[in-house]
Amino acid sequence: MVNLTNQSSRGNNSPNVSGDNNSFEFGTKDKLANEVDTMLNVITLIPEIAREQGISADQIEHPKDFLTKINKRFESYTNELKKKFTELHLLYKNSYDEARRNAGVDEFGFEEMCSYLRKLSLEILSKNDNNPIQSLKTLCSLFEDKFSKGTDKNFSAGAIEYFLYKQLVECNVFPNPISE
Repeated sequence: MVNLTNQSSRGNNSPNVSGDNNSFEFGTKDKLANEVDTMLNVITLIPEIAREQGISADQIEHPKDFLTKINKRFESYTNELKKKFTELHLLYKNSYDEARRNAGVDEFGFEEMCSYLRKLSLEILSKNDNNPIQSLKTLCSLFEDKFSKGTDKNFSAGAIEYFLYKQLVECNVFPNPISE
């Protein structure tokens, strides 16, 4: 019999295996649930954070061309962005997929969230001299601050970071300019 319990005390994705010869306890279920909950909360917090920053939704249709964005627009950051996304993708893809399935937001609601995220991310990118790495850190900090001040302080910083990197790939973070 296999029982699922809390995350490993090591704080990584390694299972916390314990038990006697007849049972093993793996510490991944609660961690996955926490990551999914964090991403679900990020989805609902985006419009709130944008409005707090004085940012309205972006109703402009931006080109969705990730390769142009990463290879030309952010050329000096390409390797670092790709490496970080790959690392995070291996750890958080399943949590992201689960969060999207259970978001309770229809496609219109998700697009509305993305419209706030596009404009919020462009404002932050501008304030950080078009440095996407620093801007992603700033975005993560906004959410981490919101979580740490809220009632649920047990959030996954990595899940927040992956959500934002995934939206970078989807062109909802630092969307391409219309002229491209």
